[in-house]
Amino acid sequence: MEGWKLQRGEYTKEHLSEDEIWMKFNYIFSTKSVNRTSYKFCFIKSLLENIFNVDEEGYLSFDHIYEKFSEIYWYLVIRYKLKQGDTGINNTEKKTSIEIIFDTFIEKYPALSRHMSFEAIDEKIKIQIINIVKQKCKRNVIGAIYGDTGGTFYSFDLAKEILKLHPDVLSFFKKYKYILLKLNHYEWIKFLEKVNKEEDSNSLVEKLDYATKRSNLTVYRDLLYENFNRCNCFYCGRKLSTSMVVDHFIPWVFVRDDKLWNFVLSCSQCNSSKSDRLAEKNYIGKLLAQNDYIVTHSNNIYIVKKEYKIYHPKKIVKMYNCAKFNGFEAGWTPKSIND
Repeated sequence: MEGWKLQRGEYTKEHLSEDEIWMKFNYIFSTKSVNRTSYKFCFIKSLLENIFNVDEEGYLSFDHIYEKFSEIYWYLVIRYKLKQGDTGINNTEKKTSIEIIFDTFIEKYPALSRHMSFEAIDEKIKIQIINIVKQKCKRNVIGAIYGDTGGTFYSFDLAKEILKLHPDVLSFFKKYKYILLKLNHYEWIKFLEKVNKEEDSNSLVEKLDYATKRSNLTVYRDLLYENFNRCNCFYCGRKLSTSMVVDHFIPWVFVRDDKLWNFVLSCSQCNSSKSDRLAEKNYIGKLLAQNDYIVTHSNNIYIVKKEYKIYHPKKIVKMYNCAKFNGFEAGWTPKSIND
């Protein structure tokens, strides 16, 4: 049976080598894999950008996947008006399901604007969008990739909304995340150039990068400073002022996700100096201690309960090592306070 028709599937091999996984990706990105829409590329991006949200047993929720999926398409379809299906460049009438879903919401809710960030959408409307996108797109995408990989990448059940990554694939995704994102973007850009008019295809690299936009981090800043008494720069120890910054301990450009357990408060000087580098490894212990404090002093704060569900200290260490493997410079330390 063709993969996209499947309701469920189990991964078919106990062990996979890196060469075998690369071969599967080569097939997905080849002309042998049929791509009438960009859904496969968005699904791969959603998996990779959620890879550190996978739980200890290898499960990733459909809600995580399709929240990211919806966010990416919100910008590509609504803000940039990019076609996502091979319906002919001049065929403006025929649209993909994802385009129809978003156009319907724009017409239904006057409060929605084409220039609005996904984050700014009313929470109830956003949940509606994610649920409809999930129901409409999950069958065509999850089963299709399962079929393209010969049932090797993951097990899934559409009715139960369960996806479990093969342990070797999970390790591979973490190890090569940054490289895989670049390869996926390259193939996605080629597809978008093919199905969109030339004038709409300008700056596709920037548009795809923008589609995973950093959130407004004010709520995290306030939590760390006011609720958890993080009043000194995490790195240099200076007393924090109003110019304090929420810093991704593991750089955002690698994790492409916003979670409290990866946030620290820093002074603007340290934030600017560190940039997209990894702090000296000794700081990992300090972050783990901060996370222990947050968990034990959370007083049922919703955002802590939600974001620490899949947290484990080993996750930080793994992320650090994966980022280093992907070429991120490690060993940054702050300048002396007297410098």
